[in-house]
Amino acid sequence: MKAFYSPHPQEIPKGFENQFKSFGMGPEAAKNLARRLSLSKPSGPIILLGSAGGLKDHLKPGDCFIIHEIYLKTGFEKLSIPRSLKFLPQARLVSVEQPVTRSEIKRSLGQSSDCDLVDCEMSFFWDEISDDLKSRIIFIRGVLDPASENLDFLKAYKINWQGLVRPRNLFQFLKFVRNFFQYQSGIEAFFKKVADQLQLRDDSEVTSEIDLF
Repeated sequence: MKAFYSPHPQEIPKGFENQFKSFGMGPEAAKNLARRLSLSKPSGPIILLGSAGGLKDHLKPGDCFIIHEIYLKTGFEKLSIPRSLKFLPQARLVSVEQPVTRSEIKRSLGQSSDCDLVDCEMSFFWDEISDDLKSRIIFIRGVLDPASENLDFLKAYKINWQGLVRPRNLFQFLKFVRNFFQYQSGIEAFFKKVADQLQLRDDSEVTSEIDLF
């Protein structure tokens, strides 16, 4: 049974749309997915893929990573990474309840947490998923908004279209659109490498579950 998920359909790599399901954005959606998977017990790798905000100035839109550590209330939790994927770039991630829209807060969060990326799902998913599935989870994140850019046009997880009448917000939004295309290009190329290494067939099934990790 395939278990490939993304918060939003537009975050899914082109060419793989039929292999992923979107589960919704934010902590509650992530928790709900974790509960469903804990009950259904899918076989093979469980892949969660999507965009993230950069917390370090050197990270740019389209940079993609396997998440090897997530920041929890108790500290960092190390994630199992398949041996065949360890050559890919890795990053630390922290999750928050709402999108971080101000550059100064992103940079401050990067310093206080010592993380590279921020999202609104992964840590909440991890806290809710059953322990027996954790060794098969693969988190993939691609940078959408860099640490230097504000997102004042956002209202929670949605675009505040009325707010785009303000020139500053409109300019930020246009940069965000440009960044989104860079994210799409980066995540497509990155996931192709993941699919090749895990020997995922076109029907999204794993050819062999042996020796994945």
